[in-house]
Amino acid sequence: MSAIEPAGSVWSLTEVGKKAELCLKENEYDLESWSVLVREAQSCSLLRARGLYERVVSKFPTAGRYWRLYIEHEVKVMPTTTHCHLHAASAGLDLSCGILQADLRKR
Repeated sequence: MSAIEPAGSVWSLTEVGKKAELCLKENEYDLESWSVLVREAQSCSLLRARGLYERVVSKFPTAGRYWRLYIEHEVKVMPTTTHCHLHAASAGLDLSCGILQADLRKR
């Protein structure tokens, strides 16, 4: 769970998503369950979806597909942070860009 979501909480609001989360409790690497949740995240607000995206990219840090979906969601909502997130993701940095964004403007 991320810092946003307390342990034991259920992220999903749909029955299908809740079933996927139950499957993840048994097998945290179940790609089908993660895909169900990521599809649901794509239709949520970015603020709500970030917790799920953070969970999936921390579980699968080399899965470019999940990073791409996370970044595309960020870009759709806040296009000015695009470069910041791409640099942060490729460098393995936290995606909260305040300091990093200021640093990128200096370059």
